[in-house]
Amino acid sequence: TESAEDISIYPNPNNGMFNLNFSNVNGNVNYQIYDTKGSIIVDENIFTNGNTVKEISLNLVPGVYYVKLITATQTVVEKLVIE
Repeated sequence: TESAEDISIYPNPNNGMFNLNFSNVNGNVNYQIYDTKGSIIVDENIFTNGNTVKEISLNLVPGVYYVKLITATQTVVEKLVIE
């Protein structure tokens, strides 16, 4: 059985340096990081073959952000806390 596509963020909370871990995600993925006002900070496409770790380093003011992962089959949103 194919398990659900998943995104995990670690460490979370973090200081702007973190990893996006894509599990069971294949093909082209668009990921967006945006703030609570909906302003997009990052909008990138990557290609992942099953499991991929993307290192991210951002200079963000502390607060709550969201990471949206858009794949061919679904959209996943995870909360990201910058302290």
